[in-house]
Amino acid sequence: MLGILGVFIGGGIGSLLRYWVCGRICNHWGVMLVNVIGAFVIGMVFHYFNTRSGIRPEVKMFVMTGLLGGFTTFSTFMLDFGTLINNGRLEEAALYMGGSLIIGIVFFFMSVCGRQKRFGKSFLLIFNIYYYERFKKICGKSD
Repeated sequence: MLGILGVFIGGGIGSLLRYWVCGRICNHWGVMLVNVIGAFVIGMVFHYFNTRSGIRPEVKMFVMTGLLGGFTTFSTFMLDFGTLINNGRLEEAALYMGGSLIIGIVFFFMSVCGRQKRFGKSFLLIFNIYYYERFKKICGKSD
C-alpha cells in the first residue's frame, strides 16, 4: 500500500514538473527536453539503486515509477510526432523523433558512464547550454 501511495504522490510531483518545464520552453520541444532529461536522470537513479543495498522498494517505486514516470511523457511525445506528420512538417517531425531518441539514449549512457567518471561535468554543461540555446532559437523565445 505504501508503494502505491509513493507512485501516486511521485506521479503528481513529476507531472507538475513536466508541466512547468514544457510551459517554459514551447510545444513539442518542451516534451523532447523533458524526455531527454528524464532519460539522463533515470540512468543515474538506476545506477544508484543498483549499486546500493538496503533501499526500500517503496523508495524505488516513488522515484522511478512515480516521479520519473510522471515527469517523462512518451504518449505526448508520440502525439506531437503524429501531429507534425499530419501537418506536413516532415523534416521537423524527423528531427523531433530522431533527436528525442538519439539524444535520450546518449544522455542515458552518459549518466551511467558519468557516474563511473568516463564523462566530465564540463562536457555535460556545455552540451546542455548548447541545446538549450538551440531550443530557444527554434521556439522563438528569449529569456
